Amino acid sequence: MKYSIVLLVLVSIIFSGCKKKLEKLNGNNVEYEVTEFELTETITFQVPNTIFTVPLNICWDIPLLTVPFKEKVATSNPNPYAHLVHDIIPTTIKMELIGVEGCDFAMLNEVQVYMVDKDVQDKADIIIYDPNNPSMAYNAKHMGTYNDSNGGTTVPNNIGNTMYLTPNPDIRLDEFIHDQDFQVYMDMTIDKTFVEDFATIKTTLGLSVKLINENKTHF
Repeated sequence: MKYSIVLLVLVSIIFSGCKKKLEKLNGNNVEYEVTEFELTETITFQVPNTIFTVPLNICWDIPLLTVPFKEKVATSNPNPYAHLVHDIIPTTIKMELIGVEGCDFAMLNEVQVYMVDKDVQDKADIIIYDPNNPSMAYNAKHMGTYNDSNGGTTVPNNIGNTMYLTPNPDIRLDEFIHDQDFQVYMDMTIDKTFVEDFATIKTTLGLSVKLINENKTHF
């Protein structure tokens, strides 16, 4: 009986010490939190006036038609740590019209913007990702379009020299940003004239990214 009491006391002491050690270890467990921040990409497009074949006047409506303009611009993400982020989503697409007097973005009728694989050389070879068929091969993703407050896609008159497209929240651009080199493809229709040799469109992309962390709990 005496030995049993001594043994019971020893076991109680051992488990009490283990409990304190476990409490200290549990105190070192930090709940995983996602680190999210934003990257910015700036791309400049030039719309040449040679796409028109009629004499031009400042911001006149092109009668009975619209003129398509499709252009790819090669760009890159110079950040050497781009591979450390994922879940890359377009959050803002800002467009600024530069160098055109007497006209604003009302010269455009519709605008679509895409991110394209760097190896695509011909615009005819662009294959846009289809969210309804994700297993299908693709080399481009639709980033955004112009939408008014009612959801319409026609750019209104007197919109000004700055406009924002509606970003597509359902796509991820990881493969393009991780590759560092990619292209931005602008698909527009123009329904007004301008007299300058070219119109410059500066496009700034805001991209939400998350820091890659394979360990969900830190010790």
